[in-house]
Amino acid sequence: FPEGLTSIGEYAFYNCTGLTSVTFPEGLTSIGDRAFDYCTALVSVTVPDSTQLGSSAFSDDTLVKKA
Repeated sequence: FPEGLTSIGEYAFYNCTGLTSVTFPEGLTSIGDRAFDYCTALVSVTVPDSTQLGSSAFSDDTLVKKA
């Protein structure tokens, strides 16, 4: 994701089965409800500590690491 990105909306990548990993830039403040829900191939997620996660943002995915 590009530097300067501050938020990911609700359901933005819902059921996106092609994603395998994501690393968010520092400065990302929020990830909306169910934004990455049901991304079944997602195995690695790195989220800045200051980012607020919406309800079920990653509920059916693998481990989410805070960085």
